[in-house]
Amino acid sequence: GKCNMEMVALVGMEPDDLEFVNDQVTKHHYWTKSPKAERLLTHWDDVVTKFVKVYPNDYRRVMEENAAEQARREEMAKNK
Repeated sequence: GKCNMEMVALVGMEPDDLEFVNDQVTKHHYWTKSPKAERLLTHWDDVVTKFVKVYPNDYRRVMEENAAEQARREEMAKNK
């Protein structure tokens, strides 16, 4: 697919992400009997390497700022 790389970053999937996706595809297949979902699950080890997380740059920036602020607060709390 196409992606506006000025607005997003493509990052690798973490194990928790992959577990979530597998669970969602499994549920989707259970409820819909989707042949595409069945193929994904059947060939999971092959297709899982192709998955990426689309991470909006603005969201990533906000998450990094929040993490830095939290770290600053924790450091201040330790120094009291």
